[in-house]
Amino acid sequence: MKNVILIFLTLFPILIYPTFLDYSFTTTKFFYLKWMTVAIWVYILWQLLRKNLTPRWNTTTFLAGSFLFLIALSTLFSVDPSTSYVGASGRLEGLIAWVGYITLFLFVYLFFSEKEDRRLLTYITFVSGLVAIYAILQHFQLDFLPRTTHAQGWTRSYGFFGNPNFYGSYVTIMLMIGMGFYLSTTKRLQNVYYFLLLSTLFASMLYSSTRSAWVGSFIGFLFISYHVYKKKRLWKKWIALSFSFLVLFIGIGLTEDGSLVKRTFGLVEEGKQVIEGNQHAGSSRLYIWKNALPLVPEYLWLGSGPDTFAEVFPDRPEEKRIYFSGNEDIIVDKAHNEYLQLAVTMGVPALVVYIILVSTTFIKSIPFLQNLNYAQQPFLEAGIIAALIAYVVQAFFNISVITVAPFFWVLLGMLNRKVTKTEHTTYSTGFLNLNEGK
Repeated sequence: MKNVILIFLTLFPILIYPTFLDYSFTTTKFFYLKWMTVAIWVYILWQLLRKNLTPRWNTTTFLAGSFLFLIALSTLFSVDPSTSYVGASGRLEGLIAWVGYITLFLFVYLFFSEKEDRRLLTYITFVSGLVAIYAILQHFQLDFLPRTTHAQGWTRSYGFFGNPNFYGSYVTIMLMIGMGFYLSTTKRLQNVYYFLLLSTLFASMLYSSTRSAWVGSFIGFLFISYHVYKKKRLWKKWIALSFSFLVLFIGIGLTEDGSLVKRTFGLVEEGKQVIEGNQHAGSSRLYIWKNALPLVPEYLWLGSGPDTFAEVFPDRPEEKRIYFSGNEDIIVDKAHNEYLQLAVTMGVPALVVYIILVSTTFIKSIPFLQNLNYAQQPFLEAGIIAALIAYVVQAFFNISVITVAPFFWVLLGMLNRKVTKTEHTTYSTGFLNLNEGK
């Protein structure tokens, strides 16, 4: 089963049906995630019947289980239970998807080993390089697969994710993991490989024009830079990579008639507009946030139900014409802030449990990083932490999507296992005790 999951996650970014056109990305990945989840639980139940698994609990599994339980309750009492179960059209982030995320989190947390972590991270970063090359081709209209209806004429790169913002959140994660590998290796060919991989990923992220990804990646970059600063032997490598990023930023900026620079400096201006209360700020995100916040107390305990944001967000055509370029028919189906989205659709208790799960992971990683033996595993773990930090930062302006979220939850499970002092070769304190081979 471990190898099946390795293959599944490795291929997940490119699992699409091009001939399905408008359903080739999210719908396809939903299908694969759903059946992968079923396969995992069939395997677990089979092992339970054979008495190779012993259910146990610890803080991490309790938090994950509590979070999933609250999502299930939210679905049961949803304003639209059928939508909350499967998910809204085009989004499909209902209960089924969340069961998939938590299942992957628990499986990696409980059953993977350090060796399997490294294999998985090696494979997914390699695939991310292939996706990045294709994303760059998309910018120049050189992609060879048919485009969806709404993507016709796009110059922003979106890879195999159906939306530049979604691709941006994906590449943010992969950049940080790639940096971890780059700083960990001492072999010349691997240095060159990861240098080229990271440069390609960075260029594709610029071509996606996803500013939330830029912000998240910058924070992750600073986090890793802090740890590099302590290791003078890595300064030369880090300066070389930083210079490559700077050259790419300037070079792509010059070839794009200054649009890249404008979008970069626009971050500062839009931040100022948010402070001033301009509801057009952040592609009208402030308008969405201001209208979504009153929904939090209204759906305080269990939310409106997973993926039902569009059903409870106030429908005011006259305001939509103002804030969405005259398009009064636009459907606001996400809060464009993952935390606000959770509060409205799943309730404040679910949001609190989610924040506790993530924040305690980061808190436990502080002494973990300090005690790392950098001679053996220099920076791969720092790359995992940076990827999670970058994701949670960009999520403040972006949304959780089924095409990217599995990677976040897998990395979160990985890090949770790494920072615990439990000896996981026996899985003695996990939710399940695996005694394979007995």
